[in-house]
Amino acid sequence: MQTEKNRKIPFFERKKLGEIGDLREDLLPLELQGAHPERKKAFLAGRECAQKVCEKRGVFEPKIGRDEQGRPIWPPGIVGSITHSREWAFAVAGGTEAFYGMGIDAEKIDNEARGYEAIIKKILTPGEQHCFGEEKRDILACFCLKEAFYKCLDPVLGGLMTYQDMREMEITAIEWATGDVIIQMSTALTARVPASSRLWARCWVEADIQHLCAWVGLDREAMIQ
Repeated sequence: MQTEKNRKIPFFERKKLGEIGDLREDLLPLELQGAHPERKKAFLAGRECAQKVCEKRGVFEPKIGRDEQGRPIWPPGIVGSITHSREWAFAVAGGTEAFYGMGIDAEKIDNEARGYEAIIKKILTPGEQHCFGEEKRDILACFCLKEAFYKCLDPVLGGLMTYQDMREMEITAIEWATGDVIIQMSTALTARVPASSRLWARCWVEADIQHLCAWVGLDREAMIQ
């Protein structure tokens, strides 16, 4: 029997950019056909991940397009997100019966200092700074979750998300053993996205490639239609 929690877990895929051999121009948008080969690989790897998560939901989409803002155009019944690091592409996708929005982010784990103080000051709330401001892994997780939240809500808000909006989502707990994350919104972002909106999230480490990943999904049932 499928529980509510299981229904709210999207499919996930990853692809190493170096495994993209054939830079198929027919799969690239016109504006990328003259781009650097690495940029083409990132796009194609991301789209391959997107196709695979669609296939896991029983939808075979030969080409994942993109809108005027560069966001993926998902097949009917699917909502998802794509992200890249310098070496890898990642994608998640869930069903529109469960999710209204979806966002993913992934960051390479780097033990060297990489602007953590700036991250803390810019996007972490006072509560998050108190709970997660000491350990670099926790700070990076908060950054990934905030980025995923941005990607999840920005299309819903018509591309008008701001860094201040990212602070309206507060992370209250990260359970590393299970990947479960508890987050809440402190205020409504629009009339259709009230503070009571339910956000599902997960954060975990892909240990074999040393990347920290996070996704955030906006529960459709809590939306004001």
